[in-house]
Amino acid sequence: MALSCAVINEAAGQDVGRIEGSVTDARTAQPLAVATVFIDGRGIGTTTTPEGTFALPNVPAGTHRLQARRIGYATTSRTVTVEAGQTARVVFALSETAVTLEEVVVTGTAAEVRAKEVGNAIDAIGAL
Repeated sequence: MALSCAVINEAAGQDVGRIEGSVTDARTAQPLAVATVFIDGRGIGTTTTPEGTFALPNVPAGTHRLQARRIGYATTSRTVTVEAGQTARVVFALSETAVTLEEVVVTGTAAEVRAKEVGNAIDAIGAL
């Protein structure tokens, strides 16, 4: 009796394509490095190179919602259709936006509380 072994390719049996593109600053048109580009809900993503470019290989064929984000910039989305064996190209121009952070208060209890929800005196500790 002979035993046989088969190697299964993850992409086998499904049609895949590729998404390539770039991310720039909308105001200056300068490339944005380390911006995150990902397919919403798919777990497929990457970061941009110092030149602002990205590539997502082995993307299942079909229509996907692609997002680009970077700290200090508004998240932008594009709908992209990937065809089997083809490369879809996407260009993002991100606009600067203010980043709002909320204060976190340590109260000595097991739960976090935002500063605006605490009714008693609060003291702040600054970083050196």
